[in-house]
Amino acid sequence: EGRPAAPPPPPEGLAWRGVPPVYRARVWLRCSGAHRYMSRMPGYFDALAGKATSAVPPQVAGEIERDLLRTFPGHPMFAEPPRAGAEGAARAGL
Repeated sequence: EGRPAAPPPPPEGLAWRGVPPVYRARVWLRCSGAHRYMSRMPGYFDALAGKATSAVPPQVAGEIERDLLRTFPGHPMFAEPPRAGAEGAARAGL
């Protein structure tokens, strides 16, 4: 009587350990609906990101990059040049 009901079985194909990293960006775009906005306004995000990046003083951008490297030591996206993950994460944090 006092026991909670068992959770329903997962849908077929559910990733128990989360969405594999290679698919995360595409899944997020679909689940959030961002893909619709991106198709309606191509280039808009890049334009906004460019404005935000150019408005950040170099000292602040350097602090963000150092913080990312400290927060995610050894992560492949941040570990070696060209550090694509650091650039994207820095833009998101601005």
